[in-house]
Amino acid sequence: YVESSTLTLNNAVVDSNTTRAGNKGGGLYSTASHISITNSQFNDNVGWYGGGISSYQDTSFTMKDVTFARDSSAYDGGGLHIRDLLNKAVWEDVTFDSNRTNLSANYSGGGLYVVRTNLHLKNATIKNNHASYVGGGIYFYNHQNDQGQIDSLLVENTTFDNNTIYDNNGAGAYASLGYYGEINFTNCLFTNNTAEDSNGNKYVSAIYTTAQSSSIAKIINTTVASNMGSYAVKMDYNY
Repeated sequence: YVESSTLTLNNAVVDSNTTRAGNKGGGLYSTASHISITNSQFNDNVGWYGGGISSYQDTSFTMKDVTFARDSSAYDGGGLHIRDLLNKAVWEDVTFDSNRTNLSANYSGGGLYVVRTNLHLKNATIKNNHASYVGGGIYFYNHQNDQGQIDSLLVENTTFDNNTIYDNNGAGAYASLGYYGEINFTNCLFTNNTAEDSNGNKYVSAIYTTAQSSSIAKIINTTVASNMGSYAVKMDYNY
């Protein structure tokens, strides 16, 4: 647990930890802090929000060469759960593999759950993650309407493979913006992502985005192949 402090992790292994009922971050919970993590692993951790890590209102949060594997959450964010980061996050060469939310109710972000946070994700691998509701690989949501609080999602050179959801859209990625900001997937690969419930009802499998007014959603030089659902990609706009 880190509060109003600075934490630097390098060559760390955070393994097989479990929070008490109702607590966040099976491996790490941080708030109002500066977080920097490199060359580290979060494996087999269990938390209520964020199996590996839960971050709330941190000042900064950077990661490079970090793996989240087989972490699970009772609610949202199987691998990682982050909300209300104050400054832009840059996460490079990170892997989210085989993380999951609670599959018995409507929870989102099997790999990672990102809300009101400006995120640049590059050279990442997001695979084999499971969520019961939306965003099997990644769930991103920002509906702040203040132009001074623009939070965007930029994803580049990233693979989304074999992620699954069971009751809604975006097995690979689900991203939703309000009036401002940008969703951008560039040079990415989406393969073998599945959106289907137990009754055989199919949903959007690879990428589902929603945007409003002045916000922008883009998919550039990205390959989408062998995904299973009603559509591979759906982009909704509400002007």
